[in-house]
Amino acid sequence: MKRIIVSHFPYNGSFSNGVINYTKAVNSVIDANYKIVYKGQDETQEAFRNRLLRMMKFNYSPEEVIIEVAESQASALLIPRSFNVHVRMHCPFYLYKKIIKEEPDEQRFSEEVRGIYKARVVSSPSHGMLNLLKNELDIDDIHVFKNPIDLTNVDLSDINKDIDVVFLLRFNRLKGVEYLNPILRMLPESYNVILIGKQEEKFYLDSRVRCKVTIREHVEGDEKFEILKRAKVSLSLSKFENCSMVILESIGVGTSVVCWDVGGNAEIASPSIISVIDYEDVFAFTDKIKEIVDNYNNNSYPPKEAFEEAIKRINEDYINGTKFIETNISNKSGVYKGLDYSTEHAQKKHIPYELKGHSWNDLEYRPIKFLALLNDSESVSTLYHFFKSNDFAITILSRCENNIEYNDVYTFNWVARLQMVHEKIKDLNPDIIIVEDIGFTDDVKKNIFIKSLKKPVVFLSKINSNLILDRHGWHTDSYIANRKIKIDNVPQLNIYPRISTNVLIVPNQKQPSYIHAIEKIKEKLIAEYNIQKAYVIGELPFYDSFFETLDNDEISIHEGDITDIIFLDDFMCVDYLDYHANIYYYSQSCLLTNKNIGLDFSRCGLNKEIIIEPEREVLNQLIKMKTISAQNKIENIQDEIISVLNQSSYKKHYY
Repeated sequence: MKRIIVSHFPYNGSFSNGVINYTKAVNSVIDANYKIVYKGQDETQEAFRNRLLRMMKFNYSPEEVIIEVAESQASALLIPRSFNVHVRMHCPFYLYKKIIKEEPDEQRFSEEVRGIYKARVVSSPSHGMLNLLKNELDIDDIHVFKNPIDLTNVDLSDINKDIDVVFLLRFNRLKGVEYLNPILRMLPESYNVILIGKQEEKFYLDSRVRCKVTIREHVEGDEKFEILKRAKVSLSLSKFENCSMVILESIGVGTSVVCWDVGGNAEIASPSIISVIDYEDVFAFTDKIKEIVDNYNNNSYPPKEAFEEAIKRINEDYINGTKFIETNISNKSGVYKGLDYSTEHAQKKHIPYELKGHSWNDLEYRPIKFLALLNDSESVSTLYHFFKSNDFAITILSRCENNIEYNDVYTFNWVARLQMVHEKIKDLNPDIIIVEDIGFTDDVKKNIFIKSLKKPVVFLSKINSNLILDRHGWHTDSYIANRKIKIDNVPQLNIYPRISTNVLIVPNQKQPSYIHAIEKIKEKLIAEYNIQKAYVIGELPFYDSFFETLDNDEISIHEGDITDIIFLDDFMCVDYLDYHANIYYYSQSCLLTNKNIGLDFSRCGLNKEIIIEPEREVLNQLIKMKTISAQNKIENIQDEIISVLNQSSYKKHYY
């Protein structure tokens, strides 16, 4: 079979990108001739698609050629289904926009999805990317194998590594450039650091950085690999990577990598070579850099053989995946699932840095002016008194009338009267804006609204009586929801024996499907466990003797009896983490599944024994730290705020 790789990027010998570097790597590891077809320098995408169509129809029969094309731009969209089209997924533009919280191009994504479903076969370098797209794509029959390492650039010869840290990426928000300054500020004065990349967004080095930093606009070819090879640590701060070519290139020259635990980073190689750090934990990230540099200086660096083995396994994975597809492309027999080190990385501890005594406040503190956009009088009262009592200047825009008159509180529907909000922002010039959840059902509309404020934003969620600050978003988008917690050697909580199983169901009445869910839970409780009664929080819109309804005041009376709690919205668990009961969710969980705390009730049954993982207590502590209350310390709240300001500080302006 003839093999063709299509690049939707024009060829440029002086500049490269991930897709172009990938095509070069393929030809170096595959024992076959791959023809590469590049998009023309001034060629439109429509013209490129038509040229590919003509090329295939007039030069090849469908059965004699395999055409590999990236999903981005859907270059093979016009090629007939009879041809063997292999879509190799790199990063859909839709996902890129979603990650940086910008409005996606729906038409472009629609074309990319059509191209994916039209293809004979689809593959991805990582499970991580597929998981992010599982709501948009049917991912079950997508093959997974790593991108190859270009053997022409592999160099594991001995060299004196005289550069402590290298950052080789584009300077933009997707690549996580906002984390550079906080990390650099914590590195010792003696460190030699080189930052290399095209400044798509202007980067300003913090004047408080003590280590020696050299900034290069861009390097290519032999010079790039020489710098990588001389480095003790290569950084990847990207908010998402499918199978990072920079990480692969670093491994190819024998340089250890520190990166965020995002996308497919943890799947590439063992923890001895790649260190994946919980996203945004700049303190653990910096500690790992120092550890690796110290290991090199103390002759404890990973041996050459470890890198050789990693290169061998990665390239074998690519070769095996490619051969599997070529062998089975006509009959679509089976799905190849290859190399994946994520289980090894998952064994490490995940302890929130806040509970280890670290804080963004240690990196920066200055007077901050706040503007808060709130929904109800309870939120106004709680937030106003908390900030004023801690001598913070705050102005509040409230959507509802307040029983008490406050200074600096203005009442109007700020959701509907956005122009007035912009006028207030211009007049007050706050450093940061706190926005309470207003129930956006559409992520696009939410992101457009947040972006229109043109200021750093911290998100405020009201969960029952709790007001929780979060740097990333509300509920499923929140930083807390996506943090992993894994702790060893923590004593189990004391569990008292139970005589019977008493179930508490905690719904979220705002969910349209909550009644249906409650009914399904009832059916399962009766059929599988012969349970005849269950407690439920809140009044139900129907009468059923099976349920005993309780309000929040009454629940405390039954706390000692409850053995199992089922949440329809797992964020509702905030009020119940102190209970000595098993926890389940009957929803698309985001808060419980990555923390070893809750089980999916729709797929499993009730535990016969009460199991309370130590991680639950850690999550409980973390949420309490982020909750605005009279008992909480202002420093814990500030951490969410200062982290956002720090992330914005690499520019002279916000967004």
